[in-house]
Amino acid sequence: MEVVFDYPTWFLLLCVLGALAGAGFLYMRDRLNRHFGVALRSLLFIFRAVVFFLLAFFLLKPLIKSFERTVEKPIIVIAQDNSNSLMLHQDSTLIISYRAELDALRNQLTTDFDVRVMTFGEHAREGWEGLDFSEQSTNISDVMDEVYNRYSNRNLGAVIMATDGIFNSGLHPQYAGRKIEAPVYTIALGDTTPRKDVLINDISHNRMAYLGNKFPVEVKIDAYGMNGGQSVLTVKRKGETVYSEPVVFGQDPFTTTVSLLLTAEESGLQRYTVHIGEHEGEVTTVNNTRSIFIDVLDGRQKILILADSPHPDLGALKLAINNNDQYEAETALINDFDGKLADYNLVILHQLPNGSDRSRSALNELQAGKIPTLIVLGGKTNFNRFNEERTGLEIKGFDGTFTEMNTSIHEGFTLFLIDDETRKMVKKFPPLHVPFGDLNFSPGLSTLLQQRAGILDTGDPLMAFNTQSERKVGIIAGEGVWRWRLFNFLESGNHDVFDRLISKTIQFLASHDDKSRFRVDGNSDFLENEEVSFEAEVYNESFELINDVSVQMEITNESGEKYDYAFTASGIRYRLNAGSLPSGNYSYVARTQPGGTVLTDKGEFSVSEIHLENVKTRADHRLLYNLSEASGAAMVMPSNMNTLPELIRSNESLQSVSHETKILQDLINVKWILFVILALLSVEWLLRKRNGTY
Repeated sequence: MEVVFDYPTWFLLLCVLGALAGAGFLYMRDRLNRHFGVALRSLLFIFRAVVFFLLAFFLLKPLIKSFERTVEKPIIVIAQDNSNSLMLHQDSTLIISYRAELDALRNQLTTDFDVRVMTFGEHAREGWEGLDFSEQSTNISDVMDEVYNRYSNRNLGAVIMATDGIFNSGLHPQYAGRKIEAPVYTIALGDTTPRKDVLINDISHNRMAYLGNKFPVEVKIDAYGMNGGQSVLTVKRKGETVYSEPVVFGQDPFTTTVSLLLTAEESGLQRYTVHIGEHEGEVTTVNNTRSIFIDVLDGRQKILILADSPHPDLGALKLAINNNDQYEAETALINDFDGKLADYNLVILHQLPNGSDRSRSALNELQAGKIPTLIVLGGKTNFNRFNEERTGLEIKGFDGTFTEMNTSIHEGFTLFLIDDETRKMVKKFPPLHVPFGDLNFSPGLSTLLQQRAGILDTGDPLMAFNTQSERKVGIIAGEGVWRWRLFNFLESGNHDVFDRLISKTIQFLASHDDKSRFRVDGNSDFLENEEVSFEAEVYNESFELINDVSVQMEITNESGEKYDYAFTASGIRYRLNAGSLPSGNYSYVARTQPGGTVLTDKGEFSVSEIHLENVKTRADHRLLYNLSEASGAAMVMPSNMNTLPELIRSNESLQSVSHETKILQDLINVKWILFVILALLSVEWLLRKRNGTY
């Protein structure tokens, strides 16, 4: 411990001289104190000089520097698989016995290490609370990521992972485990013995189909231990068989894919049950049946992307639109197009108008037919002609110069809902090439994306909509949206955000105006381990959003059972989380009553089963061995898990780490110094009073 301050040493000399001068003036020069004896005056002089020095010294803000040393034991993480596959070959008695052995392992390690425990299945989480081996999927890479995020900069000694090696989501564990710079010991659970089983491994299908059309379905069937024989594959809808085909098993193990065509005979959300016949002695029959849900629509909307010339934007827009089965997009160049614009529900003009007669004719046809239009501005756009369109946006003083502008969501946008993932991703999107000029926009223009220069939101529209005219018009005030789709994939491994943004834009422009004052929005398909959630909007008679009324929802399952829920106001909208529901078809009726008027909205949704834990029933100990071997550790069987403490202790690289922390504290905060000053002043005062002076 030492005292430090940020002043030259001669400042201390000034403090000493000032203290001596002040005390000397009081006791050597002041005539009122001269009658004290020499000894008493010297003692009082010393007391007052010390007090003056301390007070002057504290004005320099001195600090006390000290060091605190802590010792961090090696951290041992025990991660336990909580998925349902562990129960396929075990009874409850064995599970209880194993849990006791796991607790004993934890206690043995606690004496020498800092032991942390986790469970994993669908996701990894800290602690063993809720360890019931019931989760419906296994994501081993998620627990690897969680260990890395929590302990990568700590004294991580080792990871003990207890699992059967079966994973069905996330990255391959061997790739995910490379980031953990610690030995990964594995406890090999489950059974590697081949068991008799016939199962539906996977079903590939479209989520949507169109009424009267045939739609393809591919069913992947696996068979183990059958050694010949056959089963019957059936598909049922509303209890009636719509498809049946015998499946003959070949050499064990056997895999085949059955391709079939089903007819969409009824509109709405349809449930199809796919079943492969059971055989006696199967390890489980849960995986013999799976259900799929098909949303059968009455018709598909046609979108035309009409362009001045070829451009990467065209492909990005077309892919995003066609990713939604409700729309069918096609591209054409203005000079080659000889069709009728009236045949399309929406027309996207890319770098048009360009000033040509064909371009002018197309604009007149769109205006006369009141066809919704999305205009994408670019280097080939004739801006004088664009300004004449009265879209709500005008670009004045354009001299042919373009600049790059980033973007962000405009908080005042209310035409449709934007999720949090899109809000975050949009801010990271690469810039668009935007015309440089004065942007004039009317109050009727609703801005979705605004231009952003650096970290400053300019408020100028980059993507906006005009709903005040006789037709809906959207504007993207720049070219280069193909970079957004590419960036989305590089950032998250998919195009979901870009495709969702374009799909919502197309849906808004191509749809008829919704003048209803009550709207419920939600997905049409959920997984059985997902929470079923909805959002709702309520408008008053002036079509202003309100949130001061109650909103109720009644959900009905296939058996006719009804469940009542209440929405919660969230900002200016309402939200409902109905939790997880069993698989099946559901319908709902939502009601609210603003101003005494009853408003309703109806819809349907499905909850799909997940059978990931029942597809692969044979433990993969080879994966666990490779995972441990690659990290310099070992795999053990449950019966030998009591050897893990000794194996870990024998690893000489696992050592406690000493950390030294420097602590700076203001000297004036040391309480005993205050008491010293008070004591000196008090003794001085008592001596002065005793000798007839105050």
